[in-house]
Amino acid sequence: MSKLDNFEIEDIEDCLNEFEKSFNITLTSCELNKLQTFDEFCDLAISKINLENVESCTTQQAFYKLRKVMIEEVIASKEGLFPNAQLKDLFPRENRHENIRKIENKLNIKIDILSAPQWVVNTLTYLLLFSFLLLIISFKIGTLGLSFSFLGLYLCKYSKELQVKTLRDLIEKITTDNYLKLRTQANTINKSELKNIMINWFSENTMIKKERLKTGSFV
Repeated sequence: MSKLDNFEIEDIEDCLNEFEKSFNITLTSCELNKLQTFDEFCDLAISKINLENVESCTTQQAFYKLRKVMIEEVIASKEGLFPNAQLKDLFPRENRHENIRKIENKLNIKIDILSAPQWVVNTLTYLLLFSFLLLIISFKIGTLGLSFSFLGLYLCKYSKELQVKTLRDLIEKITTDNYLKLRTQANTINKSELKNIMINWFSENTMIKKERLKTGSFV
């Protein structure tokens, strides 16, 4: 069993509160300190979800729910909604934000798939850090740098760039982010699929590769 690096463990710890909210559970420090592998962590988390186990595929349910809304809202036709359909075709740039908000409102979920290109975010972040250093040398230039980087990072939230490419990618992401909300039978889970859902959740929120989570240990 390979070990997770210290920074990866810290990344996981930083996400715990959001993870607990997403799956409506509470994990105690005493319980977490006894764990040796990420696999054991998933088993503990699943044992904390006190809902009926129903062997039905949540990803499939999410697909049908999403398809129904997109057809009703005239975002796409039924024929155009297949797993490998390109999101850039389903969500044209000119009304991308509007159509995504329609789906979010109908399904009562968040669809976090729009962001500025990563190189833009990285550049603005580096500029922000560099501007703090510039304050020591030139307060005026440092202030201008801070203002520009803060404004740029704020405007990034209005970006229309898609994080995922296909409808299949979108289904997997919204299932991972909104698992309990997308179950057709309320207050149920499918334990056989939950471990992969949790691995996907942490991989998405920590940028740790899924393979590292599946084989990594905490010791």
